[in-house]
Amino acid sequence: MTGPAADIGRRLKAARLRAGASQAEVALHLGVTQTAVSYWEAGRRLPGVDQLMSLSGYLDVPLTDLLPDPASRRPVGAALRAVAEQIDNAQLANALDRFAEAASGIFPPRAELATRSAGPRDAAEQILEAAGLLEELPVDVDLIAKRCGVRVLAFNFGGMVDGLVVQLPDGPAIGLDQSGSANHQRRRFTLAHELGHHLLRHSASFHVDFGDPVGGAGEPPGYNWRHERAANEFAANLLMPAQLVRREHASGADAEHLARRFEVSRQAMGFRLAALGLRDDLLE
Repeated sequence: MTGPAADIGRRLKAARLRAGASQAEVALHLGVTQTAVSYWEAGRRLPGVDQLMSLSGYLDVPLTDLLPDPASRRPVGAALRAVAEQIDNAQLANALDRFAEAASGIFPPRAELATRSAGPRDAAEQILEAAGLLEELPVDVDLIAKRCGVRVLAFNFGGMVDGLVVQLPDGPAIGLDQSGSANHQRRRFTLAHELGHHLLRHSASFHVDFGDPVGGAGEPPGYNWRHERAANEFAANLLMPAQLVRREHASGADAEHLARRFEVSRQAMGFRLAALGLRDDLLE
């Protein structure tokens, strides 16, 4: 077997043997199964960036010793391409590959914000409080992403991908489709949604939210409805904090005004109002 996964697997096995550790010990340290470690060493799966960093410390080797040589160091790009190949879409595979390259060329911002909670509502509130943005409208989601150490890149996915988040060797990156199908409000919600996937740790390597041309024929690869619902809940709580929605609603603002005030779609605001028990006729 050849390619980045196989190269990483060989390097990981060699480092483990030098350290005198068993696969079971490595698995216990990372909180994964021994089968997962076996698959990594065989080149059948790719460990996530966080896992590689943890392995670097556990096996007492530089992270670069676990990665392929620069000429072939594209594990994330290769993994993204593999997802596209599962749905037999070469155009998407090329787009994901180019995105991984483009994102790798952007210097990552310094991470200042983090969340301690795995719950979407609490995570959003903690981030807003830490950022000092609990009282500001509209919520500056671009600034929040930057302060979370996430680089954000608009990229033309041709409508095949709404958004994605990848964990690159030097930090996370979010890609947002700029093919023309997304307006300002949808872009903001998609960014908050992908940030939710990242902060809620839904994937150690990457998460792709497919567009209608790809996902319309059925559930796309790796789809997890619980993760999608949690990311949506995080986005709603981040962009439309409950206390601010209640305050603005109490002033007599209608749904249209609230949507403009918070820079979200009317539909998103309607769902938010209904979820907060303020009005439920907006969805009729």
